[in-house]
Amino acid sequence: MTTADQNGGATAAIYNVNISDTLGSTEYNAVIEDLLRMLCIQLTIQAMLYFSGSRGTEAFWSNDFVLLLIYIELGVLLYWLVVKKLIKLT
Repeated sequence: MTTADQNGGATAAIYNVNISDTLGSTEYNAVIEDLLRMLCIQLTIQAMLYFSGSRGTEAFWSNDFVLLLIYIELGVLLYWLVVKKLIKLT
């Protein structure tokens, strides 16, 4: 049996982090995945802008970048914890 078969068709990851035990359920797994997805996207964009030199002499971890990252993460949390609970699309 392959690893993909053991994981229900999903490919194996290098690191497995069991957040269900910490959070008490699997309900918030998608929230954590979305937060990590947005973090990766923002870090990639920031790195590309920083290394291309188009941002001038601004530091990689500038105040604007950190604030934007916080706002985006708060927006993702607002969606998952409020909007998704209030509105059900069928």
